[in-house]
Amino acid sequence: MLMIDTLKLAEDLKKGGFNEKQTESLVNLGRDLSDRVIEKLATKDDLKALNESVDDKLKALDKSVDDKLALLEQRMVIKLGGLMIGGLGILVLLDRLLPPAG
Repeated sequence: MLMIDTLKLAEDLKKGGFNEKQTESLVNLGRDLSDRVIEKLATKDDLKALNESVDDKLKALDKSVDDKLALLEQRMVIKLGGLMIGGLGILVLLDRLLPPAG
């Protein structure tokens, strides 16, 4: 976790020539900035939850794609079957209408 050693910061600022009020203001500013940064950081739990969420969404997407492919396969089988029956019907019709060559 990101931590600012405020005591060391205050000591360094005082050694650098800052007065007590300036040092206090800068230390408070540093602490506030640190707190804001820490609020925005992702934790291991955040990353784990995000990973689980993505996994769930990918599984749902995979199932959706599988379902759509199964439906498409079913429709293709029906259409191909219809074409085969239609073609066979045309062949039977032609066989009956046209006399055998001979």
